[in-house]
Amino acid sequence: MEKYPEGTPKAYFSVLQIIDEGRVVQEKMIKVNDPLIYKGIYFYQATFGQRPAKKKTEFTIDVIDSKSGGKKTLKTDFDREEKLGSKGKFKIVDYAENVPLNVEGHAKNLGEAVQLALSENGEEPQPVWIFKAFRFR
Repeated sequence: MEKYPEGTPKAYFSVLQIIDEGRVVQEKMIKVNDPLIYKGIYFYQATFGQRPAKKKTEFTIDVIDSKSGGKKTLKTDFDREEKLGSKGKFKIVDYAENVPLNVEGHAKNLGEAVQLALSENGEEPQPVWIFKAFRFR
C-alpha cells in the first residue's frame, strides 16, 4: 500500500504470479482498475489487508462448546491446525482489517475478521469468516 504524506491510503497493489504446470508463466503488479488477465480470467485488486508477508501474527479466539457452554481460549497463528472438539479442526487462512459489504447500494464495514478452514469428521475444510465485532451463541 502506498500512502500520502499524512498517512491516508493513496494506492493498493499486489504482485501476482501465475504458475501453470510448475512454472511461472505470467507476473504482474496489479492495482485498482489494472487487472492481470490470464486465459480470459481477470484478477482485480479489490481490497487490501494489513498483514505483512511472512510475519507471524497471533490471534486469540474464544471457542464455546454448544452443548456444555464451556469456553476455551485459544492462541493461534496462520495455518496452524487446531482441534475443535473431538471430531473437528480449524486453521486461520486469511485476515481482513475491514470487510466491506454492499447492501442495496449502501457500503457497510463489518470490521476485522479471520477466515477459518473448518472441518468436521474428516470432511473437506470449508471456508468460514469469523468477525471480531459479532458474537454468536
